[in-house]
Amino acid sequence: MLLMNPNTEYVYEYTLKLFENLKHFSLIGCVQLLSIDDLASTTWLSLNLNKLCVHVCGFEDCLALLDGRLKQLTTFIVNIDCPEDDLSTIYNIDDLPNMKCFSLTCRCPTSEYDTRVLPLLRRMRKLEELTLNIINDERTTFIDGTQINDKFLVHISCLRKFIFHISVEVELHHLTHYSLNEDIQRTFINIEYQQVCCILNYNIGSVICHVFSLPFAFDYLDDIGNTFPPIDFSRVRELAVYDKIPFKHEFFIRIACFFPVLKQLRVINFESESQMRDNLVSNNNELYSIVEYPNLISLCLR
Repeated sequence: MLLMNPNTEYVYEYTLKLFENLKHFSLIGCVQLLSIDDLASTTWLSLNLNKLCVHVCGFEDCLALLDGRLKQLTTFIVNIDCPEDDLSTIYNIDDLPNMKCFSLTCRCPTSEYDTRVLPLLRRMRKLEELTLNIINDERTTFIDGTQINDKFLVHISCLRKFIFHISVEVELHHLTHYSLNEDIQRTFINIEYQQVCCILNYNIGSVICHVFSLPFAFDYLDDIGNTFPPIDFSRVRELAVYDKIPFKHEFFIRIACFFPVLKQLRVINFESESQMRDNLVSNNNELYSIVEYPNLISLCLR
């Protein structure tokens, strides 16, 4: 369903009223993002809907949809466009005993992991499948296996499938020591769902920590640097790399090898253009093989 009407939320509401026995409603990919946080709790009411896939404007919309108006919902797949929004509205925070499958994707950075995401997950005590893809900022610590287990996994005893990618940027002055990938991966030993990998990207003034389940399950990955593990990223279509260390020819060979279906690549290097030009002149570039990206349609170099 592709609708561009400015009152799209009312069209969706009318659809629920028209098809009273609707069980599955998917709005992922719609042109118009759903925003219902300023609508009455009697809107978007359904006693039969059990699966909803939706792309919403903010976290407020996610909480509004889970305030009791969709009591029979068992599967909720939500993409949040801009999670930072108005925090003044108070929503029903009762448990969600019927929720069995939950997927949350926040493409842009959010500082609401501790204040919004964790309390929401703890309401889903009967959850069996969980997918998280979140970019965090404004934190003073990484999110590791110990934190994940203590903050919400212990509250979800029925969970049998956990797929995730959690990215956190922390300013260096908050860290008491420089962590290693292996240090963070060891904190996931007691999480029994699947293998876990970690990528640390140290940059000017900050470090970005990616922790994710294997195999990597998402179609984009942002802000990795020169060092990344030799694992299969065959689902990734969009990749952004940046580092304070110049990217060399071997790096782009590795990208082509481990990201075989890449369609969009964005490269940001902190080295000045003059330094990059000097490096190109000083090296024997005739020895470099051509790196091929057969599926690439967009390339941004900065």
